Amino acid sequence: MIGLRLKDEAVDTLIADWSRDYDPTTTTLILAHLRRDVRMLNEMARSELVERGIIVEGFAFRTEDGHRNFAIGDQIVFLKNEGSLGVKNGMLGKVVEAAQNRIVAEIGEREHRRQVTVEQRFYNNLDHGYATTIHKSQGATVDRVKVLASLSLDRHLTYVAMTRHREDLRVYYGTRSFAFAGSLIKILSRKNAKETTLDYEKATFYRLALRFAEARGLHIVNVARTVARDRLEWTIRQKQKLADLADRLLAIGAKLGFAASAKPTHSQSSNETSPMVAGIATFPRTVEQAVADKIEADPGLKKQWEDVSTRFNRVYRPRGSGRSYRRDDCGARQTRLIRRHTRASSEADPHR
Repeated sequence: MIGLRLKDEAVDTLIADWSRDYDPTTTTLILAHLRRDVRMLNEMARSELVERGIIVEGFAFRTEDGHRNFAIGDQIVFLKNEGSLGVKNGMLGKVVEAAQNRIVAEIGEREHRRQVTVEQRFYNNLDHGYATTIHKSQGATVDRVKVLASLSLDRHLTYVAMTRHREDLRVYYGTRSFAFAGSLIKILSRKNAKETTLDYEKATFYRLALRFAEARGLHIVNVARTVARDRLEWTIRQKQKLADLADRLLAIGAKLGFAASAKPTHSQSSNETSPMVAGIATFPRTVEQAVADKIEADPGLKKQWEDVSTRFNRVYRPRGSGRSYRRDDCGARQTRLIRRHTRASSEADPHR
């Protein structure tokens, strides 16, 4: 365990020790948890070898993650399984031939050692392999390992990192940052579930999620959109859960009798809003026809009507005149009398 006050000092010391111990006949590997640290360590390690003249600047190769220079002697790592080449994700190799967008790498050990030709147009998922992530190193075994510890480690990652070596292992860390977080032992021995940006979906602010994403080299804008979308979907799910809960409460209330007690209130409200007298929507017959039908249907009423008609004729017959009265005038008066009688009947019985 090699502790320096600052992380940058720990990185510089790690690279200096790695450069001093570098031996092409042995296998070495630098491990870190964060991808940005891996990228930095790869650039620093290769610059040391170029400066010492062990390798040359090399030829450009357009990888999935951007342009890289490869030369004879470079250590590389394959980042994707490819059956036609016989390579797997995390497999290490050493460049034996290099050209523009084309390399020949040696992979495997001892009797399993062989060469593969990699052309950029067919396969470009590779990078410098002096340093790699702890996740990528699972399954690999090398002679010497140097580990850059960070606050994102837990006991599972620590176990993986510390079991990749055959001969020598060294861990470098910044004492100040680990002191603020508790201690080196506390961080490396903690039990921590695998983190994703979704672990921060319920946070009041997305600052922690964005900090997590930035530390792993993720695109912050895309992460922010993902977190916001996940929060919206979470809200929609809660709304549906509340609706389901309301239905269940209504069902329970019905079983307990609460729903039955609410029905009279609804009925009373309906009675309060209903009109006192039902309105007439259509008039299929005239008043005269309705009265005539009613008279014909009721014998008692028919007799009363005949008495009224007789008296009507007597009252309106002209006195002292042999002339008969005009039937038109009589008919008009009779119609008015019928309407008056009908109106009086309706007022006496409003539901008729």
